[in-house]
This record gives sequence, C-alpha cells and structure tokens, in this order.
Amino acid sequence: MYYYGLKLHALAFHSPDHLPFPESIVITLASENDLNVHKHNWSNIPNRSFYGDKIYNDTELLKDMASLSNSKVLTPVKAVKGQSEITNQWGKAANKIKPWKVKGWVIPPHESSDLVAHKELILDIYKTPYNKSFPVVCMDESPKQLIKQTSIPIVRKPSSYAKEDYEYARCGVAQIFMANEPLKGKRYVKVLQSKTKNNGSIY
Repeated sequence: MYYYGLKLHALAFHSPDHLPFPESIVITLASENDLNVHKHNWSNIPNRSFYGDKIYNDTELLKDMASLSNSKVLTPVKAVKGQSEITNQWGKAANKIKPWKVKGWVIPPHESSDLVAHKELILDIYKTPYNKSFPVVCMDESPKQLIKQTSIPIVRKPSSYAKEDYEYARCGVAQIFMANEPLKGKRYVKVLQSKTKNNGSIY
C-alpha cells in the first residue's frame, strides 16, 4: 500500500499543567513509517520519556534507547502478569491525563448558598417515601438527529469490527420526551416530530 502526499511528524514537549508545544518537526513522504522517523531523528535524545502509540512498541528500539541515551518510550500496551515494571509502565501511558483535552462540566457559582439549598431540596424530595397522591416524577427531553445509511454496512467477522460508511443521509430530527417514576420503577417515553410549548402536557 502506498500513501500519496506528505506527512508531518511532530515531537511535542510536555510539562505539567501546560499545553505541549512542538520541539521538533519533520516532514516526510506520506508513505514514511512513523517508527523509522523516530529512530532516525529522536531516538538519541538523552534522558527523556517519550509517549507514543503502539507503533513505537519496538523491543530493539526500547532497549537501545535505554542503554545508549537513558530514555524510554511509553506506549499503550496491556500489562501481563510477570512482566517487568518498566513494561507495565508503558501501558500506563494510555491512561495518562492529557492536559490539552477539555471536559464539559457544570461549574457552580463560587460559595453559592442558594445553589446548595436548591440541591439539598431536590435530595430531600428523593428521600421521601412513596405517596400515591404525590408521586416523585423526573422529566427530561432531548433532540435526536435521524440518519440512515447510504451504503450497505459490512457485517462483523471474527477478529474484525463491523464497518459502516462515513457518509449518511439526514432524515430530520425527533424529540424524545421521557418521564421516570423511580419509586415505582416506571418509565414513560414519547417520541414526537417537533417540540412545542404544550409538549409538557403529554405527561
């Protein structure tokens, strides 16, 4: 297999609590193997810990870097019972926190007693015993895009994933309304084509 075009290889330096910044950039043909680029350009950098994907899990490279430049490469490999500690450390690279990634979160106002009071009120409601006349019902709604495949997917085979084409056709949007009565173990779901101010009446 041959890849056309160019490929950019970047070695980024990482320090705690800071975004990585490129320390070295190499441009090669797109067919160039990433492992070979690392061997020819960066394997002799001393006293470093490199983080990479599984392509860098090369036993000869790892031994040479450890003995010649006192460096190591951490790659996401599965730890096996009986492996050395350094081998197990390679697997930890896959779970290392990546500071450039951002996770969406609900950040409350600083020292907001009003927010805490409302949260405690909700928790108190959840603790109340079942009362048929005053049931505890949780409600939510969510829009969902409807799509369909434009080509026939390839079914899953042993040791292989099922494959779907990245192209799809849009078929509009549906509104999913759900109500849950936790103390009775009941759930009510309604799917509508549109959302209006009167949708709450379906509950």
